[in-house]
Amino acid sequence: MSSIPLLPQRPIKYLFIDGGYFKKAVDSVNQDLKLLFGEPCKIDYKNLRSSNQKVFYYDCLPHEDKKEEREKQQKFFSLLKSMAGFHVYTGDIKGSLSKQRQKKVDILIAVHMLMHTINKNSNKMTFIAGDADFVPLVDSLVQLGAYITLVYEQK
Repeated sequence: MSSIPLLPQRPIKYLFIDGGYFKKAVDSVNQDLKLLFGEPCKIDYKNLRSSNQKVFYYDCLPHEDKKEEREKQQKFFSLLKSMAGFHVYTGDIKGSLSKQRQKKVDILIAVHMLMHTINKNSNKMTFIAGDADFVPLVDSLVQLGAYITLVYEQK
């Protein structure tokens, strides 16, 4: 009986974005760009998906008392959801206006990344985040056989 050689598995690329972190990082970079060139950069979200089969975006809506910001964020989430391959998941905002905290976002990211790795939906992931709390997640994903590229702002 002859054995059939296994073909190399083609990479299934997913992009995971911690939206709260991403916004802060873009704002930080844009401050430098405004000083150097007078203009901020604009993010082409469709282009973010270019080499990824799916993009997962995680964030919270602003506090209910911040109506304008909340409506703007809802429109942004709707725009992302309307693009092929984009998925948006939201956590909750808790606390007063002066002491707001995101809830559920980090856990959603961790659960989804682990599920997609265990179910072999993806074997190559890019993760935009800057929270050291995610180190055990990334270590676990690598031990499960996933290839992880971590993208973060140097500051």
